[in-house]
Amino acid sequence: RRWLIVAAFFAGLAAIVRQPLLVVLALILALIGLGIRFWWRACFAGVSYRRRLSATRAFWGESVELELVAENAKPLPLLRLDVVEELSHNVHIPGAALYPAGPPSRTLPVFFSLGLYERVHQRYTVQTRVRGRHRFGPATLTTSDPFGLVSKRMDVPGTSEFIVYPR
Repeated sequence: RRWLIVAAFFAGLAAIVRQPLLVVLALILALIGLGIRFWWRACFAGVSYRRRLSATRAFWGESVELELVAENAKPLPLLRLDVVEELSHNVHIPGAALYPAGPPSRTLPVFFSLGLYERVHQRYTVQTRVRGRHRFGPATLTTSDPFGLVSKRMDVPGTSEFIVYPR
């Protein structure tokens, strides 16, 4: 809304001082403002995110595949979709950067770039070094407009889990 107000100000100023360059500037600002407004309404429409585990039970020392899938089912691309997946503290994923998120959990940050009508998969191998229940989720999705001026966040509820039996 601020972009449109600034564009109207420059359009009024252009009319007062009769300067065509200010009219062009007002049109550019209005187009940017309308583009951001359109993006804000449509950015998460048609976007889905899910996680899949290859098993619900495993023995100590085995591996379980974690697959993260992001899908964009609309003609508006998302240049960057940041996903922060919450994990239980006993999850070990070799080669992945896991960050503490409080005593009971950690987070796995992942990012996707989704084009028009595109589905992207990322796979991780989870090592079962600790017995007990391993939980994945919920997740938080964040994206920003192509200019990086505004961002929008969406929470994805639900969890997936598997149990690791002792040796």
